[in-house]
Amino acid sequence: MSADEPLLAIERLSLSYLVGGAALRGLKDVCLTLGRGRILGVVGESGSGKSTLSFAIPRLLPKNARIEEGSIRFAGIDLAGMSEKTLETIRGASIAMVFQDPLSSLHPCMTIGQQMSDAQRAHRRISARERRARAVEMLRLVGLADAEQNLDRFPHQFSGGMRQRVMIATSLLLQPDLLIADEPTSALDVVLQGQIIALLTGFRERLGTAILIVSHDLGVVGDAADDILVMYAGEVMEYSGAGEIIHHPLHPYTQALLRVMPSRRARGRPLPTIPGRVPNAHEPIVGCAFAGRCEMTRSVCHAKRPDLSSVGARKVRCHIHNPDSGWHDALEIPVPAGLTA
Repeated sequence: MSADEPLLAIERLSLSYLVGGAALRGLKDVCLTLGRGRILGVVGESGSGKSTLSFAIPRLLPKNARIEEGSIRFAGIDLAGMSEKTLETIRGASIAMVFQDPLSSLHPCMTIGQQMSDAQRAHRRISARERRARAVEMLRLVGLADAEQNLDRFPHQFSGGMRQRVMIATSLLLQPDLLIADEPTSALDVVLQGQIIALLTGFRERLGTAILIVSHDLGVVGDAADDILVMYAGEVMEYSGAGEIIHHPLHPYTQALLRVMPSRRARGRPLPTIPGRVPNAHEPIVGCAFAGRCEMTRSVCHAKRPDLSSVGARKVRCHIHNPDSGWHDALEIPVPAGLTA
């Protein structure tokens, strides 16, 4: 791996699930890069493909999942074609994951100490005393008091926020190069959400770990991420620096996500929503996946799938930003601010 090569590079990744003899859509032409020590936020509604992407990277997919094309290069090696035996040496050691629900991810009949010890023993030949000392150190780093005593407790004896801290501590025991956090704050209150995100960013600065944070909430990742990837129906809709996404979104879907974020300025008014729903995986998509819910739709949006176009250094999958798409040839209608390239 050269010094200029990103730690993680995904190129045109397409994935489907085989169900009843039919191939259901998972991911379509997903591309992204993540450098060492960088944080990438992946956002979108439920069903947009965020978790599928996060599970595809370490190949933790169900048996009926099939990678149709594309590559997942980690540290210069393509994980897409790697054997299960080789992947086992990478998972946990080089690529670690914080799952969405820590209660179901932690074994209910094993103490925290046992589970943290097993995570180390799978990859490192060190004594039980060294494994316990390392576990205590990591629990202290994630802000859990009485770390020594907590090692001898069971998952149900912790609150939701404490369990999430345990999961983060366990995932970072071996100082992985890449940490994938799948909806790490979804079951937590607003105060704890901020604490967990601050904890993750702190480890980026302390250990140089690259982090991929999956969330349905742009507000959660907006302050932490260097870059943001917006997904919808298994596709990349927009990909750019976090500041550009938050303050100058180009795609109508990104703008819609920002509009529905709770705001104190809208107190007392009905919560805004995005009309319609994300297409089901078995529904065929002709044209733009977001066309049925978009206020800017024209005939070309239903007839032709938009390319992932470049707008400066940004990427956006929308006919509005491609002068050759035919969208601009239709009868002109007012274009809201922020939609023009």
